[in-house]
Formats: sequence, structure tokens, C-alpha cells
Amino acid sequence: MTTSLAWIKEQEPSKQALLRAARSLVQRHAPHATEHVYPGWNALGYKAPGLFCVIYPYGTGVKIAFERGRDLIDPHALLQQTGKRMKFVFIERTSELSDSVGAFVAQAAALAADD
Repeated sequence: MTTSLAWIKEQEPSKQALLRAARSLVQRHAPHATEHVYPGWNALGYKAPGLFCVIYPYGTGVKIAFERGRDLIDPHALLQQTGKRMKFVFIERTSELSDSVGAFVAQAAALAADD
């Protein structure tokens, strides 16, 4: 079983710091969540107890996707849609990992806890 830090070290060097920062953001805003490496998805996933969030390298940055993204409150229209339920934020710099993104993590974890 691959650990999350080992998984991050397997990613492109240019994305490792961003992946570590995104992981830290999720851990701060959902400290009760469990973390899982999904090699087939090339992603870190978080459960609380249901899956609510995944982090994965994408293009020039990292996506943080939310399983029930359409149910999240998004006053600044930061979330992008993919599919019927999932929404995501695309991050290219650690400075983009704002309190707004952290609020999405906390909301998503709370929704997963209610499932």
C-alpha cells in the first residue's frame, strides 16, 4: 500500500509542493477525514465517512474535486462543473489555496458525514 507522501514523491517534481499544500489544506479543514491513495485514479481521496474530496495532478496544476460539489455554497463562483454532481477547483499556485477553498473542503466533509 502506497502512503500519501510516497504517492506525492512519485508525481512530477513541479507539482509536489502544490500537492503537499493541497493535502495540508484538506487536513486542516477536515481533520477527522481519512486519507486514501487511489493509484488507479492517480489521486488522494478523503472520506468522512463517505468520499467527499479528491486531489490529483492535472495539466499545469492540481484539481481538488468535490463529490457533491453541486451542493456546496459557492458565493464567488469558484467551482467548475464536471458531470452531474461533481465540481472542482483548479489550482496552479499555492497562493490560490485560499480560505474559500478550505470552506469547500469543510462543507463537503460535513455533507459526507451526513450521508
